[in-house]
Amino acid sequence: MGYLTLRLFGRLIVPAICARDSWRTREAQDSRAISAAAATQDTLLIIVVPDAERRGDSWKSGGGNYFFELLASARDRYGDDAVDVFVVNEAAPSSLWHAALTQFLVETNATHCVAFIESDPAQAGPWHWQNFAALARRSWNGAFVGILTDGLYLLHQARATRFRHAYPRSSFVAIDIDESRHAGFVPKRTLFGPCFLPISDLSIEALRRVTSHNSKHPEYDVVFVGKVYSNREGLLEELRSSGLRVGVNPHRTDPTIRSGYGAYVRGLRMAHFTLNLSEAGGIPIPQLKSRMLEGPLFGTIVCSDESKLARHFFDADDFVNFKSVEDLKSKIVQLLSDPTRLNEIKKAAGRRAQAIASDAFWSTVDRALAANNLPLPIRRRLN
Repeated sequence: MGYLTLRLFGRLIVPAICARDSWRTREAQDSRAISAAAATQDTLLIIVVPDAERRGDSWKSGGGNYFFELLASARDRYGDDAVDVFVVNEAAPSSLWHAALTQFLVETNATHCVAFIESDPAQAGPWHWQNFAALARRSWNGAFVGILTDGLYLLHQARATRFRHAYPRSSFVAIDIDESRHAGFVPKRTLFGPCFLPISDLSIEALRRVTSHNSKHPEYDVVFVGKVYSNREGLLEELRSSGLRVGVNPHRTDPTIRSGYGAYVRGLRMAHFTLNLSEAGGIPIPQLKSRMLEGPLFGTIVCSDESKLARHFFDADDFVNFKSVEDLKSKIVQLLSDPTRLNEIKKAAGRRAQAIASDAFWSTVDRALAANNLPLPIRRRLN
């Protein structure tokens, strides 16, 4: 079944599911007072974190942990006292963490809650967020922001739509898509994007420090860091046959073991250029990939087969946009023959990447909240 057909199917079935959810929510209403957190002046933003993520080795600066980066960048922006975490015991029944999270939001007088909502915390498949939304609606009046990393997929759009019907004071940040083009069947002012997940200043410093030797004398002209699907093998082989030094996941000593984030960054920094292949897995539609930010942030030039999404953040001269393998080879060779221009692009794109590394995400959150007349977190004043 094609993507457009699925979108049409979603337009027919999702409203019916949401109508049922709304009926269940009304039936579940009780007489408890709703908190007035959203009306308070002081911001308290709660980030929902699975316990395994908080206890894992990646919970540190430069560890590549999305939850850590949300916390660190939010504290940089709003202040330490304005941000806290709610840790979910993912082994507990969903009804328990629903109740515990709702109670935590009410008791702390939280104004905002931010969470990844494509699945239950640290679970690959189960999804019960609409039950939390219905429960929270009874007693909490704050603003909820859901994060979609694969917002292009209609299942995730349907889930966001269900949540919003159950808890209207919500909006969703879709990292990978432009909402004006691929918002599927979701209600207006629900999905906002594209943007990048934040990378905190402390993590940028840590990663640059431990990988600095890679960028001085790159071993390759171009690297590809990622999964090598069959349709990507031909492109990589053509680049090799042209005489370019091509590295494919050169940071991995064992291709069967997934490397840490620091090693991933080292892989990017092992070449002057890195490839960004934007097509979503299983869907012939481009996504905004984090590599568009990570490449220039860590000193390599991105070669991308997509430009419309990238141009939300970068100028056309900040990256190499290619239409074919021949076009890509020609542009790489031309820049390799002009080291001055090569370094100018790296520096200009790097400055732009530094400016948006943590700001792009939180600015999108502000835009989503403002569009729905919900209160914005108050940024701290820097002396």
